[in-house]
This record gives sequence, C-alpha cells and structure tokens, in this order.
Amino acid sequence: MAGQGPRPGRGGAARPCRRRADVRGARSVSRRRRGGARGGRGRALPRRPRSRARRVGRSCRPGHRGLRHLRTGTRVGMSDQPPFHRDARGRSRPARRRPARPAVTPDELLRRKSLSKVFLLVASIAAFVSLIAAGLARLDGSGPQDAPPSDARAAATEAAPASALLPNAVLVDVVKIVDGDTIDVRAAQTELRVRLYGVDTPERGDRCFKEATDRTRALAAAQVQLVPDARLQDSFKRELRYVYTAGGESIDAALVREGFALAWRQDGAQRAALIALEEQARAAKRGCLWSSQ
Repeated sequence: MAGQGPRPGRGGAARPCRRRADVRGARSVSRRRRGGARGGRGRALPRRPRSRARRVGRSCRPGHRGLRHLRTGTRVGMSDQPPFHRDARGRSRPARRRPARPAVTPDELLRRKSLSKVFLLVASIAAFVSLIAAGLARLDGSGPQDAPPSDARAAATEAAPASALLPNAVLVDVVKIVDGDTIDVRAAQTELRVRLYGVDTPERGDRCFKEATDRTRALAAAQVQLVPDARLQDSFKRELRYVYTAGGESIDAALVREGFALAWRQDGAQRAALIALEEQARAAKRGCLWSSQ
C-alpha cells in the first residue's frame, strides 16, 4: 500500500505500518464478523467513510515519529511559534528599549557646578545694582518722595486698611463734629454721640473753642476708630471712647500734644501718657491754650 513502510515489531520482524483509520476499520469489521458468527445475532454493517481531517496518523518512515498534520485554519499555539513570536506574546514587533543615558563624568559635574555658581553671582550683582540705582534716584529727587505732613494726614484719614484697625476697635462713620471733644457717629445704621475719653476741650464761648473744634474736624475726617475703656458712658449718657483716626493715630493725644485740649486726670488707661503730653505742650507753649502764657 502506498505511503506504508516496514516497521519493527516485538520479535524484531518488520510488520506493515497501518494508518489509524485502517486499524479502526479492521477492528469494526472483526467485531461485526464475530457478532454475525454468534447465532446470527449480529449483522454486517456498511463501512462509513471517514473524513480526511480525522485520518491523522504517524509517518510510515522507519525510525521517524511523525509530524502533526494541521487542518486548514487551525490556530498555532504559542509553543509552535518561533522564539520571536513567543517572546513578544502576539506583538507585531519587539518592544523598543530606551537608550541608556551616558554616565556623567567628573569633568561634567565640575562644569555644572561652575555654571550654577556663575548664575548665582550674576543674580546677586543685578540685585545689588538695582538697590543702588533706587537709592540714587531717591537722593537726586527723581524717585518717589514722602508726601507733605498735611497730605499724608489727609490720605491716612480717607480709609482704614485692615492692618491699621486697632485691637478691640470699631470703625464708624463720622456724622457731625459737635465740639472739640464730642462727635456724632453712625454704626450699624445707628447714630451715637461719643465723648473723647482722655481730653477736655474749651466749651462754646471760651477762648480756643473754635480752634479745638476745627482741629478735631480735620483729624476725624470721614471715619474714626472707637476703643472702649473702663467706663462706657458719662453722666450725660454719651458714649466714652478713645478716638483714633482711620489710619490709627490717637486724636486724644494729638489734641493734647498740639495745645488744643487738657488731659483728663480722673481715670482712663491712657491718663498718665496724656498728662505727660500736656506738660510738654505747656512747657513749649504750643497751641492756642499755652501760646499766650
């Protein structure tokens, strides 16, 4: 039979190599024959043709174990693929590796350190030169100059920044200047009459009344800060507060220092400081209270 060759048997004698399909066919025929011989119980059945795909056997060449014949369209396993495909696990090309970075030599490290030092030196020189230029511009008058005292005071009383708000102080709007030591303010939609805690200015009709009232009006401007002390009201139900400008300057201290008011000597946390200012103003004969003495 074509495609068959001698194959060694148990006894060393060559026996013909039969395909698996032929062996199965022979076994089925012998079974049918044995069944037919036993009392006619069995009968011969026609042999069914087997498909080509199932007739897979070994090669009949002597000493050769044979190769596996694959059907058309059968997927090849990973073990049957070449090493390239087994390693890549289905990728179309092997993974690219990034090139290794070259090692940094000692000369390169020294060069980088030198560059960083040079950069820091240049930045320091530039900052120093800018500071010198700003100082020279301020000296020759081309730079920004300090505003006159009157302008600075007016600018400070326009509005109180958050940093100028004193501890325990309340910022209020000024409604009216009654006299040198009394003002009307508005806080939370409520108008209050406030008496300056630490000073006593001339009353209406007395000498220096107008000057003290005008000075208080200039210092208070549009807004003031009110700071409470031990007593909150006087005998006339006026609120007692130390009054500061919006910028944080004490109006009580300014009136006494400039010779427009006397220090309140009965009580108050700032009593000692205000008395000292009054003595200085009296000795220097400042303001309308002490200039004629």
